[in-house]
Amino acid sequence: MLNDIDPTDYPQVCAEDSSIASNTPANDNTTLVASSNAPTKQKLGKVGKYVRMSVQNDKKGPRLLMCVANTKYEVVRKVAKKIFKFQLTKDEEADWDLCWQDGAIQTEQLIQMKPYKKINHFLGMHGLSRKDYLGRNLMRMRKLLPDLYDFFPKTWVLPAEWLDFSQQFNGKSVFILKPEASCQGKGIFLTKKLEDVRQDQHYVGQQYIPNPYLIDKLKFDLRIYVLLYGCDPLRIFIYNEGLVRLATEEYKKPTQKNIAEVTMHLTNYAINKNTGKFVFNEDPEKEDYGHKRGLEALWRYIDTNEGQGKSEIVKMKIEDIVIKLSLIHICRCRRIERCRSRWAPYH
Repeated sequence: MLNDIDPTDYPQVCAEDSSIASNTPANDNTTLVASSNAPTKQKLGKVGKYVRMSVQNDKKGPRLLMCVANTKYEVVRKVAKKIFKFQLTKDEEADWDLCWQDGAIQTEQLIQMKPYKKINHFLGMHGLSRKDYLGRNLMRMRKLLPDLYDFFPKTWVLPAEWLDFSQQFNGKSVFILKPEASCQGKGIFLTKKLEDVRQDQHYVGQQYIPNPYLIDKLKFDLRIYVLLYGCDPLRIFIYNEGLVRLATEEYKKPTQKNIAEVTMHLTNYAINKNTGKFVFNEDPEKEDYGHKRGLEALWRYIDTNEGQGKSEIVKMKIEDIVIKLSLIHICRCRRIERCRSRWAPYH
């Protein structure tokens, strides 16, 4: 409960004259993996938890005004009011200092903001957050820098790239198709046959990786939490804790018999949680148990099965990918240089 939180547990960032200072909190919950003005791998901040902000002369002067008109999440309002001590408003026309909204920010909205105002999104974040834009941007970067952007399978955005995609089918290769803007595993399927794919549907298609790394013979994916603190200067944090999500059916290479087994090939929690095989871990002290585990459990598994220190190599590769993905966004941001000073370090 928020009422049980001790405010002294959170580092303070001082706000002067309604502009947010860039003081960096200090502990070991996050790792600074990229910065244009700080050493790489410097341990920083309790960014993984709520960062408490205090406003100078808070007892005498006005508090920061935060607009929450376009967020449906009650936790945002509670944290802003009880921990950050903000005043809240649902009036979009009010002279607010901060704005938290669930949807993307539009160019016109950002241009109309006064210089001291801050908002919780970077302009153009859909370039990373939507599957179709991300796939298109990754393939563009691969064409420019093929040796650097070689960490993902070949990708097609459909139906725009239908002609090239349709020529890849040979009866042996397996492809995975995902709706361009969906979540929770909805609409995802594997196929070897072109006739399974409707030419008028909007999908992101990729070559399926047939030999993934497994944990206990199960396919898995990672949930890595990244804070893009700012573009200029570039500062990226990775939260040291994360999730490992496992499928519930023992993995086998795709065949016509098992290609439709979603609990074998997909690791989405929404798909696997309702199967009779899903094991819920309700003990926070047991990270190596169940079908949803902590990242520390993965690092231990890799060091035990692949050799001591191998997990550090994986971590470095993950950090490398995070930086390369962030560079895609920065290239987009450079096109709107005039708005640079208004991008807030809160997304």
